Amino acid sequence: MAKKVNPMITVPFTYSELYSKTIKVTTSMYADLEEFAAYKVTIEDVQYLDNLVDDLINMQTDKTMRNLISTETEAKAKKREVISETMRSIALRAKVVLGAASAKSRSLNAGNISKIRDAELELIARRIYNDALAELEALSTVGLTKEDLDKFNADIDEFSLSAEKVKTAIINRELIAEKRQAIGAEIYSLLCKYCGFGKMIFAKKSRVRYKHYVLNKSKKKRDEEPEEEIEE
Repeated sequence: MAKKVNPMITVPFTYSELYSKTIKVTTSMYADLEEFAAYKVTIEDVQYLDNLVDDLINMQTDKTMRNLISTETEAKAKKREVISETMRSIALRAKVVLGAASAKSRSLNAGNISKIRDAELELIARRIYNDALAELEALSTVGLTKEDLDKFNADIDEFSLSAEKVKTAIINRELIAEKRQAIGAEIYSLLCKYCGFGKMIFAKKSRVRYKHYVLNKSKKKRDEEPEEEIEE
C-alpha cells in the first residue's frame, strides 16, 4: 500500500496542522466511502492514511532530539573534565618525580588538553594510562595509586561511551528528520489527491460536504490563490 512520493515535496502546513487536517479529511472520507468508490478509493486506503498520520504524530519531535543531544553533550563534557583533571595530576606528579626534561615525564604530559579533540583525547588518555602504569612505582612516591589508575581507566571508558552517545543522538536526529519529512510529504500528497476527489464529488451535491475537502493553507504559508467556485 506504500506510495512512491517525492520526499522533498513542500508541505505548506506545520506537522500539527497536517495532523489536524488529515484527521478531519479521513473522518469525512469514512462517511463518504460510497461516493469515493467511483475513484477506487477503499477503506484500506483511508486506514493507510490514518496510520501514516499516527506514525507522524508519534515520532519524536526535533525539539526532543535537540534536547537529547544537548543532554548527552553536557554529560560528555563532564566526563571529559574528569579525565582531563586526572591527566593534569599525572603530568604534575611525573614532573616532580621524573624531572620536567625527561622523556618519561614528557610522555606523561598531554600538553594543552583543552585544545585536544575528543577522539584524540581518548587515545592520548589511554596512552598516558599505560605509561603511568609502567611508572607506577616512581609515581606512587607522590601519591598515585593503582586504584587511581583503575578509576582513570574506567573514566576513559565512560568518556568514550558518552562520546558515542552524542554521535548516535546526532545521527538519530537526522534519520528521524528525514523520515518525518518523507511521511509528511506522503500524507500531503494523499490529502491533495483525496481532497481533489472529494471536491469533484460534492461540487454539485453539497456545499457543506465540499468544504470538508478544501485544504486551507497555513496563514504563514498561504499563497495568493483564487478561491474555487462551486455550484449550488
